[in-house]
Amino acid sequence: MNSDQLTSLPSESPPPAGPPLRVPRSLVIAAFVVVGIWLNDLLAWNASATLLITGLAVVMAHFLAQWRWTHAESFMLGIALLGLGASLWAVRNSANAGGDIGQLAKENQIETRTPLQVTGTIANIPALDVPADSLRQLSSRPQQVRTLFLLQATSLKQNGSPVEVRGTCRVLVEGDGTNLWRWGDQVELTGQIDLAQAPGNPGEFDYAQHLYRSRISVMMFVKHPAAVAVLESHKWNPRVWMSDFRQHIVALLRTQLSAKNRATAEALLLGNRGHLPPELERDFVASGTMHLLAISGLHVGILYVFLVRVFNVLLLPRTRSLILAGSVCLLYCLLTDLRPSVTRATLFIVLHIFGQLICRDIRMGSLIGTTILILVAFDPSIAFDVGAWLSFLAVGALGWISDRTPPPEDRSVPLDILSWQDRVNNFRVAAFDWLLLRYRQMLAVTMLSAPLVASQFHVVSLTGMIINVLLIPLTGCILIAGFVFIAVGAFVPPVAFLPGVLFQTLLSLLNGAVAIAGDVRFGFITIPDLPGWFLPAYYLLLIASAAASHLKVQQTCRLLLLVIVIVALGLTCTAPTPTGFTCTMLSVGHGNAVVVETDNGKLLLFDAGALNRGERTSDLICRFLWRKGYRMIDTIVISHPDADHYNAVTGLLDRMPVGNVVISSQFCRSEAVEVKDVLNKISSLNLKCDIAVSGDRIETGGLKIEFLQADLNAAGNTADNASSLVAVLRIAGRCICLPGDLEGQGQQQLLSELPQCDLLLSPHHGSPAANQKAFATRTQPQNVVVSARDDRLRNALQSVYESSTLWMTSEAGAVSYQITADGATTISSYAESQTAGL
Repeated sequence: MNSDQLTSLPSESPPPAGPPLRVPRSLVIAAFVVVGIWLNDLLAWNASATLLITGLAVVMAHFLAQWRWTHAESFMLGIALLGLGASLWAVRNSANAGGDIGQLAKENQIETRTPLQVTGTIANIPALDVPADSLRQLSSRPQQVRTLFLLQATSLKQNGSPVEVRGTCRVLVEGDGTNLWRWGDQVELTGQIDLAQAPGNPGEFDYAQHLYRSRISVMMFVKHPAAVAVLESHKWNPRVWMSDFRQHIVALLRTQLSAKNRATAEALLLGNRGHLPPELERDFVASGTMHLLAISGLHVGILYVFLVRVFNVLLLPRTRSLILAGSVCLLYCLLTDLRPSVTRATLFIVLHIFGQLICRDIRMGSLIGTTILILVAFDPSIAFDVGAWLSFLAVGALGWISDRTPPPEDRSVPLDILSWQDRVNNFRVAAFDWLLLRYRQMLAVTMLSAPLVASQFHVVSLTGMIINVLLIPLTGCILIAGFVFIAVGAFVPPVAFLPGVLFQTLLSLLNGAVAIAGDVRFGFITIPDLPGWFLPAYYLLLIASAAASHLKVQQTCRLLLLVIVIVALGLTCTAPTPTGFTCTMLSVGHGNAVVVETDNGKLLLFDAGALNRGERTSDLICRFLWRKGYRMIDTIVISHPDADHYNAVTGLLDRMPVGNVVISSQFCRSEAVEVKDVLNKISSLNLKCDIAVSGDRIETGGLKIEFLQADLNAAGNTADNASSLVAVLRIAGRCICLPGDLEGQGQQQLLSELPQCDLLLSPHHGSPAANQKAFATRTQPQNVVVSARDDRLRNALQSVYESSTLWMTSEAGAVSYQITADGATTISSYAESQTAGL
């Protein structure tokens, strides 16, 4: 072989990694604008500063382009786009003419505890909602319903003349008023306004920030539909027509479907999950199929494809078919009350139709980028919508797989000359290829969305990868049946039951399949908070892997991805290292939830409930534990059968593993249906349940717990509060007393047995009847924590506990009491830590 032949041999270069990721310009621009919004949310620059930065960056980019400094020009354009995003957020939050109703309330110009009259215009379609705690009730009790809508406030009256205001109110009316009010009606409401409070516990969802980003100024509570008077209604307004049509659909669902199927149907078709039972919602989350209930591109896309196919069968011209299908999708968007997910999907389809009409095939990335830019221009808060990003990630994953899937080969043999064996073989191959493609798509969607889902919902579903491939076609059939049901019910109501039977059957299949998948004990795992570095590192490595043009670079990125996933799961699945003894009394409003972390790594929870807020309290407790790194609760102790001490237990059992439950004999004997619900839940999970009596003890590590309980049977006193189970905790020479709602005759009977304590949880949430001078003299606490909704009892309690430090959870937030091995103590509040952090 000569030298010429040697030089002609191919060099040993790394094999290509396939076509690299080509990011459309619109997607890059959208990414910079969104990052600018995020930055300004952190830095809070005003509109003038951001607009100045944007203008200077544009001018600099212009001069750099003239000087042909390409890289410097690109850098300045990036700064300009960041400034544009920051400007959008600053302008959106800037004050307009007139006083904002929320700002006036913060400045105490509006008394939130007294009734007032607010006038304004209803800004969306009123919808019914059932509180989660009411949904948990047994069918023997009527469910509490309430009506929710947004109100654009124009004026208010409180003990005087009307005052001109502005801002959006989130209105909650006790009762059903959906047939009384319409979208666009001008109304006058009489009720109380309330401001969402900042989080009072570590890990708690920041509802105040959520409302702020949603441009909702205040919440308003109205006791009865009669307190809402319609001042003006425009019957010929299209918004009124959409309201009436939606209520007609809701009535159809109510009459034709069972209660459970109706809840699923409203979530699937209208985006209203207000009727969804908590246990069914848990099944959807646990099975990894919650996205099926969130109206998104899947739902609108199925409607669009179904309509196009129908119009094709009717031999309508393609242009007319596309326009008609797009118009129906727009009407559906209005029918679902312009929900953000539906708006995103509809805009996406409209852009696709526009590309088809001008004979230009717009790439998936360009469609996503353009959609984001349009949505951000109208509402910059889309940048903080987790549902939006999950939707965009899912669509992007499907587009990525579609671009890399070769088109089907042309059939070279006429179908009519194939034998039946050939046809069976072709069908088998086609079915396998279809299943393989669907699993590739599901894997891509999971790779992109699972980390974000895990960070938000603390659930990693293992069954989702299997069941989603089976349920998505079923969901498509359900949606088509639902759309047909709506159409028939709208135009020919008497025969709506015909498609209603099919719709009912398919919904039952979906609910049954989800329930089976959700009950698989090892089908999902709950995880604590992921490390802060994980999400940025994960998505940066994923993008680098997709953009790599060399196989070695791509393989390295994938290996690093696997490494950080293993490290993150290892960190989250490892129990937190004990740092001594900590007792944290969470801020749950009028209720109790005391978390005890022992020096040997055990976790105990004393009571778990709040007045009318059981589901919210269970979520709050779980978020606190996940933030601390815990994945399970060793023991739950319930002091007595009052709802504000146990109504979060069922939700906790749904979300976290629990070792055992300790209850009192009074709890077992209670006839309350909610108590029976808790006991049935404990039994269904085969949990160990102990009945504690006075004198019982628990020891774990250096902690000793003694239970005290008054014996009131002989006196004939069966009051729940008087027979509360008192827990006395002793460690390192210190004493903590958790008396539940102990008061009255029970408190008098136990008074001589109660110890002097370093920390006392005020009995019965600070009630004067339970916090008598004799009780304070006997216990002599150094610190008293009052777990209540407000601080109106502060002065009265301070006069009772004269030498004690008083902590009100309504002001201080969660209160943590730490004891070291040598008996040294520190006490702190969450509000103090937040102030120090600022």
